[in-house]
Amino acid sequence: MKALHPVGLLAALAEASLASRGTYAKEWVRRFWETPLRTGGRRYYDNCLYLFATLALSGKYRIW
Repeated sequence: MKALHPVGLLAALAEASLASRGTYAKEWVRRFWETPLRTGGRRYYDNCLYLFATLALSGKYRIW
């Protein structure tokens, strides 16, 4: 079964791995960093999640 939003799913997994100490935590972050922005019809939702995950993983995510 294919995911409708594979980049968004990967972004969410990378963010969730920040709270994990499991053996695959760094693997999800690495996969996220190596994934390009999505193009095509479903790019808006995926790339929004990509943006927020990038902010969270970089440590620059601030709520004002």
